[in-house]
Amino acid sequence: MKNNQAIQKMTLASMLVALGVIMASPAFSFVIPLFGVPAVRIDLIAIPIIIAGILLGPVFGLGIGILTDVLGYLLFTHAFGPYHVGFTINLALTGLISGAIFTLFTKKKPFSSMSIINILTLSILSISGIVYLLLTESLRVGSEMVPLTALFKTVFISGIVLFYSIIVGIQWLSLKKKPKHLEHMDRFIFIVMLIEIMVGILLTPLWVENLYGAPPYLAGVLLRIMRAMWLIPIKVYLVFYITKVAFVVFGQNKTSFTK
Repeated sequence: MKNNQAIQKMTLASMLVALGVIMASPAFSFVIPLFGVPAVRIDLIAIPIIIAGILLGPVFGLGIGILTDVLGYLLFTHAFGPYHVGFTINLALTGLISGAIFTLFTKKKPFSSMSIINILTLSILSISGIVYLLLTESLRVGSEMVPLTALFKTVFISGIVLFYSIIVGIQWLSLKKKPKHLEHMDRFIFIVMLIEIMVGILLTPLWVENLYGAPPYLAGVLLRIMRAMWLIPIKVYLVFYITKVAFVVFGQNKTSFTK
């Protein structure tokens, strides 16, 4: 029985590494140059790594994060720039954090104010991104300064408001109405949001500065806040529903969601 479980875990881990490497390819990701360097990357590579941490635990999540980054760089992302161990640390932390927090949730009841923390944090991120857009007249992309037109600002601000409304609406619905299909959505919002803040907003600018000498905590961070508000809802929904399906397909104990 234990051998079957080990084989099952290794099979799932291999599938998630392969999916992560595919997500790292230029077909599923692109980079926005900032201050003349490839500073902000838009991708979904974190999704299989977060799922790995949730399904297999923090140790597997950490290892899958490392393998995904190294293999992804060797196969695809070398085209985006030189290798930096900081980005490997990013994906390792993604798997470790998701696995550690979800394991904690299964052993101990989450604090009751989690939903409020989620909403407040998302509100701060949204307001920061909107204020930055309103106060910024142009943005350096590569070697050129690109003016931020009224249309551009309207589209991006509308996107932030839309995604904020969707994720907070779902959070409120799961908190007040408690529909069965959205049960414990707050945990997934918390995990994805925490990873996006720690890895995408706080750590990545340091690696970009170290690698390219770009300013770390200026427009790059604010641009990443806008990126986060677009990606957090997408990541939450994909992680939530893929994980639920995986628990069924791989015979995991579904009570892990409710312990």
